[in-house]
Amino acid sequence: MHGTLTAEPRIKGAALIPLLAWYERRFGRECLEAVLRTLPPAQAAYFDPREAQGGLLSSIWYPQGPVHAVLERMLAGLAPDEQCSLAREAGRAVIETTLTGLYRFLFQAMLTPERYARHAQRLFEHFYDRGRLEKEIVGPRHHRTRVVGWAAHHRLICAAHLATIEYIYEALGCRGVRAARVACLDEGAPCCQFETTWQE
Repeated sequence: MHGTLTAEPRIKGAALIPLLAWYERRFGRECLEAVLRTLPPAQAAYFDPREAQGGLLSSIWYPQGPVHAVLERMLAGLAPDEQCSLAREAGRAVIETTLTGLYRFLFQAMLTPERYARHAQRLFEHFYDRGRLEKEIVGPRHHRTRVVGWAAHHRLICAAHLATIEYIYEALGCRGVRAARVACLDEGAPCCQFETTWQE
């Protein structure tokens, strides 16, 4: 699927480009350049602050170290509630761009919540080279999501996943969607777990 696995988990450029594009729209070009220019040399080598979206390519897999360093700089100085708000805003912007752009063909195969539950891993593995996204249909309007072996996990990405879940189910025609994270790797849980319910 991804060829030989490297020692360090990787995240695909297709997931990062919409994030950097959103950050630039939200905070301005100077702020994005500042984030990229303050990276340590070894991590800064993966980015070009002079280029759009840091010079990243959608088809390239990037090691988690440089990616996490960028995420940490995006969150620097923010209170926990501000970090969560930022993550949710970013997550919604990224998934909207993704599912109406490069990977819209995948979304077209997920016309119902039940089909999404069956095919969600296909979307996940387009962005991460390790991990498994499992969907359990708990009830007619209740799905449980577990992300197991999420080696490239980061708290910003995990929080953004809430907005991602809500956006996808809303786009599938569900109304009154509510997503909650009930377990997280950062809290010592064996996996990240989300509960999603909707009214109709």
